[in-house]
Amino acid sequence: MRKLLFNVCALLVLLTSCGKEFLDIKREASQVIPYRIYDYQAILDNSRIMNYSTSFELILLGSDEYILREGVWETANPLYYTHIKNGYVWLDDVYEDRDVTDWNSAYQRILYANMALDVELLKPGQHEVAEWNNVRGQALFYRAFAYYQLVQAFCKPYNPATANSDAGIPIRLHYDLTVSPYLGTVQDVYDQILSDLLQAVELLPVLAIHNYRPSQLAAYALLARIYRELDLWDKTLEAATYVLSQKQDLLDYNEFDPTITYPFSALNRGLNNKEVIFYCHTSAGLLQSGGVVQDKIYQLYEDSDMRKQLFFKSGRFYGSYASSNFFTGLAVDEVLLIRAEAHLKNGATDQALADLKYLWKHRYRDGIFPDIQYRPEELKQVLEQERSKELYMRGVRWSDMRKENVRGAGNVEVVRVVGGTEYRLSPNDPKWVWPWPKSEVTE
Repeated sequence: MRKLLFNVCALLVLLTSCGKEFLDIKREASQVIPYRIYDYQAILDNSRIMNYSTSFELILLGSDEYILREGVWETANPLYYTHIKNGYVWLDDVYEDRDVTDWNSAYQRILYANMALDVELLKPGQHEVAEWNNVRGQALFYRAFAYYQLVQAFCKPYNPATANSDAGIPIRLHYDLTVSPYLGTVQDVYDQILSDLLQAVELLPVLAIHNYRPSQLAAYALLARIYRELDLWDKTLEAATYVLSQKQDLLDYNEFDPTITYPFSALNRGLNNKEVIFYCHTSAGLLQSGGVVQDKIYQLYEDSDMRKQLFFKSGRFYGSYASSNFFTGLAVDEVLLIRAEAHLKNGATDQALADLKYLWKHRYRDGIFPDIQYRPEELKQVLEQERSKELYMRGVRWSDMRKENVRGAGNVEVVRVVGGTEYRLSPNDPKWVWPWPKSEVTE
């Protein structure tokens, strides 16, 4: 008889801890077996785990989008902010033997997803097939997204010349923790991510009942992001175009009050945000309370750009779709920028500019923006700047910087000054990869 890892009551207690203990759980004979599709859906509907604890904190910490205000680093409580203090200046021992939340929470979501995939053992009735497929597709999406976050933080950036030899991360495809994970290469991880997402798009509804659940559009939006990262531009264009053929909703920033501390707070953590395709966020309290926007990014915003007023107050960022947390989900604006870049790569400059203008119409005061015709090379630079402006602290800048160092000019570095001492992350520094938890490192 099939057995699951948990009983329904113990699951919520056992697996919502942030520590590593949940990885050592063993099955017991007294455990209850879910027997309805609804039970498996309930596993995935735990938003505190699946939506509110995404593994982007280290990715945000590493980006060049912000600096900590003077004195914040020195006075931050090391008990709570060990990894941020150490990671901000790239010390060798980032975690000091403490739990690595990004690692643990990602594998916790993978565990949940693998549990939910046991819905495949049920035989659905004729009227249950769509619901059964939906649960399977959601689980595959969550697993893919978790592995995507892990590979951005804990593996080398994707390099087609070395991806088949660069070390990957543990790949778990079953909830039974007595089964050893497969430790493959970076290519293996990406292959698994793409396999999960391509299955998910065949199973998920085009739109979910709310944006806290994955949908077919969410899976295609994530595929567009990943194909862009892999330089698969035809597939990038295809995925992004499909998303935008079904959903082109953008918020008009003229409709929001810049005097409100968190101008998007009325959107109820994304639930009422028509622009959001899939909602999730991460918490990085010290970066939110103590970080200020890098001047090189702030200067990109024109005075007529409503993002300048809505996003920033005294240099601090208040423009997240997650209010006091950092929105790390998928939204129409990112897909538009991805498609514009794909158009440009294919030589369709006019179409790339049309996508940009559609975005700008919703971002500039009264929808009026400089109507300039750009040469392709100029438009490439504009698109890079727009990613920095529109996707500020969304968790994508770290990946863009790493990609640029591998397959671009290779001159991206991050410089920080603390207490008069300069710290530098140079383009070829191995610290572009965050260290694994010591408990996961084998000699």
